Amino acid sequence: MQSVEVEICAGTACHLMGAQGLLDVTNTLKQTHGQRLQVKLTHCLGACAHGPNARINGTLYSRLTEEKLLALVNELLADNRGAR
Repeated sequence: MQSVEVEICAGTACHLMGAQGLLDVTNTLKQTHGQRLQVKLTHCLGACAHGPNARINGTLYSRLTEEKLLALVNELLADNRGAR
């Protein structure tokens, strides 16, 4: 079973732009998806002016909202459901 790795930027700019809300969403998702979702906090991802930022499975996403993050992760986990 494949997993999804989410790295949320914990830098000052992203924090001020709503990174805590993104972290809250991942905590809720972890309750549903368990070990299929790996979450890490990271320092600056280099797109401070476009925060909050997160890297999901190696791809940088900027100007994330809680709703967008929820949709992205759920879509990726649904796509991986049948994968080996």
